[in-house]
Amino acid sequence: MLVVFALAAMACSLSLPAQTAPTPPTATADGVGAQKPTDALTVTLTPPPPSQTPTGTKTPYPTITPIPSDTPIPSATPLGAGPTATPQYACELIEKIPDQWAAFKPRNTFQAIWKVKNTGTMAWLPGRVVLKYISGVKMYTGEDRQDLTTETAPGSLLLLIVNMMAPKEQGDYAATWGLVERRTGVTFCSFTAKIIVK
Repeated sequence: MLVVFALAAMACSLSLPAQTAPTPPTATADGVGAQKPTDALTVTLTPPPPSQTPTGTKTPYPTITPIPSDTPIPSATPLGAGPTATPQYACELIEKIPDQWAAFKPRNTFQAIWKVKNTGTMAWLPGRVVLKYISGVKMYTGEDRQDLTTETAPGSLLLLIVNMMAPKEQGDYAATWGLVERRTGVTFCSFTAKIIVK
C-alpha cells in the first residue's frame, strides 16, 4: 500500500516530453522493412520542493550567577559577659606545714597544718562546711572528717590541723584533704601532705 502511494506521488510529479507519432517502416532493397529508431522516452524526476518548516530558534543557555563569597557571621556574645562571678565557696592556700616531701622516720607522728583564706562569697559555718579526707595514704590518727569549730567570713583566714603518723615502711607518701560543703557534698578546696619516710 505504501509502495502504491509512493508510485502515485512520483507519477504526479513526472514531466513527460511531448510524444510524436511512430514513423512507419521504410522498405529496403532486399524488401525487408527496417525500422527507424524512434525517439527514446526521457523521464526526468523532479523532487518535490523542500517543505518550508520553520527552523526553531536556539534557546540560549542560562548564564551562571556567581555565588557571593562566605561572609563570616559575627559570634554571639553571651549575655552578662564580663568578669566571672565569684563562687559562693572558694579558698586559697596561704601556707602549709610540713614542707612538701619533708622527711620523717617510720611511725613518727606529725601535724599537717594548712592556713587557708576564704575567697568565696559565703561564710564557712560550723555544720555546713567540714574538713574531710579525700584520697591517698591514710596517715591520719583521728577521724576522716572534722567539723569546723568557728565561722570563717569571706576574706578571713582559717588554720586547719590534722594529726598524722608516718607509715612504717620507707618510701614516698601523700594524703589529700579538703573543705566540703556538707549539703551538696562538693569539695571546693583541697590540699595535699607529701612526705618521705626514711
